[in-house]
Amino acid sequence: IQRCAHSALPFGFEWSSDHDRLRAGEFGGGYVAITEAAIEFASTGRMLDRAIDRIRDEGADGFVLATRHAEHGLCFWNDADGFDRLGRARVFSEAEAASFDLPIATSQADWLAMPAPLRF
Repeated sequence: IQRCAHSALPFGFEWSSDHDRLRAGEFGGGYVAITEAAIEFASTGRMLDRAIDRIRDEGADGFVLATRHAEHGLCFWNDADGFDRLGRARVFSEAEAASFDLPIATSQADWLAMPAPLRF
């Protein structure tokens, strides 16, 4: 699909599985999302684990370095351009954020926890 059906992208589907006997872990499903750049898939078990992690840890999806710009509002750090829009932001793990040397011009920068991703 990525190579011969670009007009169909992005494309996605869901799948499910079950079992005749009621046993923990025997039911589930997931999704597949196909874009020009990637094929992403996840199972309901992994999605549930991630949702529980988000409840326990607001930084489960990483952190971004943000600063306020007088003309552009909030700007977020990326390694290529410095501060830019959120879609280009570098997402840091908690350990990376703790050891990152802040750029000199960012005395007013703050670490913000990323929200849960909005997907299909």
